[in-house]
Amino acid sequence: MTGRLPILVFGSLPPFRSAAAALGLSTAEALAADHDITFVIDDLAPAPPADLTFSVIRIRDLRANWGTYETHRRLYIPGADGDSLFPLELLRQAPGIVMPATLSLFPLAESTCRATGLWPDAYWQWLKDSTGAHAKALYAARVHHRRESLAQGTITPALDLLLAPATALVAASPAMARMMTASSLTPSAVLDMAPAPQTPSTAKGDTSVILYVTEEAAAAQTCRASLSVFPAFESVSHLSVHPAARHLAASIAEADIVAFLDGHDHASSPGLAVAACMGKAIITARQPWAQHLPTGSHIALPHGKAHDTLATSVAALLAQPGLMNHFVDHRTKAGGAASLAQCLQDTEVPSADLSAPRQKSVENTDNSTTGTLAGSTRTAALIGAVPPPAILQELLPQLDINRCPRFCTPALASRLADLTGEAPASLLARIGYEAPLIFDGKSTPAVHRTPVTFGSLKHGLKAKTAISFGCSLDEGVDGDNLLDGAGIAPKLALRIDYDEKDRNAPTQGFLPEYGLFWSHDTVRHALQCVIVVGHRLGTFRLKAGAADTCFMVAGHDCSTAVSGGTAATLTSDQLGLLEFKLMALDNSVGTPLASEDLRKQLAQAGLLLEWSAV
Repeated sequence: MTGRLPILVFGSLPPFRSAAAALGLSTAEALAADHDITFVIDDLAPAPPADLTFSVIRIRDLRANWGTYETHRRLYIPGADGDSLFPLELLRQAPGIVMPATLSLFPLAESTCRATGLWPDAYWQWLKDSTGAHAKALYAARVHHRRESLAQGTITPALDLLLAPATALVAASPAMARMMTASSLTPSAVLDMAPAPQTPSTAKGDTSVILYVTEEAAAAQTCRASLSVFPAFESVSHLSVHPAARHLAASIAEADIVAFLDGHDHASSPGLAVAACMGKAIITARQPWAQHLPTGSHIALPHGKAHDTLATSVAALLAQPGLMNHFVDHRTKAGGAASLAQCLQDTEVPSADLSAPRQKSVENTDNSTTGTLAGSTRTAALIGAVPPPAILQELLPQLDINRCPRFCTPALASRLADLTGEAPASLLARIGYEAPLIFDGKSTPAVHRTPVTFGSLKHGLKAKTAISFGCSLDEGVDGDNLLDGAGIAPKLALRIDYDEKDRNAPTQGFLPEYGLFWSHDTVRHALQCVIVVGHRLGTFRLKAGAADTCFMVAGHDCSTAVSGGTAATLTSDQLGLLEFKLMALDNSVGTPLASEDLRKQLAQAGLLLEWSAV
């Protein structure tokens, strides 16, 4: 193999704390030494570390410049967490090589099938083929009663269901290869260890450093307490690092003993390859990926919680320098980057099209007969994407909003129905719109009824004036002009109630006081929001409601972390809808928080949306 391959890697990176982020970072850094790596992350993903040795782009950047990346080799690194949903979705659109980061992908089976059009038929058929007579009970428990089973994920890892479009499969360890074979899949390459960057050892030698690779610090604290009673071990340094930490390789380089205590569901451990290359003293905890290691290359604990055995093993290594030298003699070569690169080189890249859909040009069809509203007007027909009541009251204080009928356009009705999955007739009635649809001069998508003109309704209405929002009529007042000429910047404080004790708490809804449609994705730990702002292509600023909260916000053309002093600048679409997604971040380290924390922050601190004054 000659030359530097251009390779697209689809996955996640720190600060995500997942197996996919750990393997994605290690693999990309290992391949970047000899190849041109472009790492693709989700639009909603937090900003990756700044000191990476490869370039990082978001999905919107990939779609906007697909012609540049169309012929690149494609490597997908999915895991079992929500940050891996987008690689599994893109895999069906642009097939490529897949190297799973976890032994099972079952937690994402339902969500991926729903997102890729395989729900429910393909999911049910797969479950029936995999579990036979038990399929009906398992389907009911998972889908109808929302019960999750860790054991089912081991029995039915869903590799055959989700990885079917792959052009080739790479097992990051022999343990992963066994899981693939059990799922009737044949890996094209089996790596002894995960790809890892070449990192020189920086251990000083004057002070012993014990590194615990674990999600919790309990092991380090217990071992420190157990060994500190002995004077010979008082100066020993005990450190903990997360398996998906950005500085994992650097931390291993500085350590003398490395204990891997977590990752029992992982396909491999990137840190293991780093430690083995340096000849570090390695302690494992019966992880599947550690079972194939040569005898004498590591000390195997019965499990990750065996802290007393761990302390004894560490003490033995510290007291006997000969044992430490034994591990130096068992140094291995670098991880499987070369084998992975060869597989990428040998596998043909199928044609695909991930380019962004062509946006329709903005129609300059302002047919409104006037841009102002008479001060004596008390009632008016509100047509289109009518802004929230508080915003309407601030813009048009003379109107009696409760007496103003609301009408929808065909395009808006179709869009809202697509967003919610609800029939247009029932949806519009539920959010306060009248039954007739008003024709706005544009193409009419298929909806529940034929639109009519506003003029044909005037004789039956007390409101003889129409105000259009996000649309243009042959008669009436253009709401965009009202906002642009107001010289004010309305604000809207958004909060979504949440009762953490309610197991049946709703995961989607509509809040009329905000004009907000929201949907909670409990797998991605994210919230999708659509606010009816009524201003076409308007500019808005979204802020966190409190200084100590932080959110990652993704709009159509931006991805921004918002906290006390920063805001995301968002743009509404041509229908007057403002669409964005958000997830909660830890305010100190920037790692994504779980769904429960997201809902709590939205209920307590909330968000602040500002209209831009023109």
